[in-house]
Amino acid sequence: MKKKKRIKKLIHIKDKVFKICLNVFIGYNLDELNKELKKFGFNGFGKEDKDNLGSSFTLYKDDNSTPYYSIWLPIDRWTLITQSVLAHELIHFLLSVTNNKGIKVINKPKYDNETLAYLYEFFFYEASCKLNDLFKNK
Repeated sequence: MKKKKRIKKLIHIKDKVFKICLNVFIGYNLDELNKELKKFGFNGFGKEDKDNLGSSFTLYKDDNSTPYYSIWLPIDRWTLITQSVLAHELIHFLLSVTNNKGIKVINKPKYDNETLAYLYEFFFYEASCKLNDLFKNK
């Protein structure tokens, strides 16, 4: 039986309204991810993280640089379960973005959380389209 080739890809998603870029590491195992992260001077994740379904993190090349927002999805297929992991990690990512940009996310009538809703919809849709194409889900 022929072994299925493992998919490994780094995808980039850029929002032009708020000028936010998200990098999604797809299919990287822990060692491969850590090798990529060393380019940013990040020591990487520990062995205790090898069984994570996903992770959201922000890197900086130096003290004055733009945040390098990233999500790691060590997945080998695009299913409802992996979609839910993406949704979970996007919340972590977007809370980091809104905090860094000074966007208030408060559930009170006088505050409008439309910015968060827009960003969530945009990044979920764009990532889902790229993952559908990557894993040939139509």
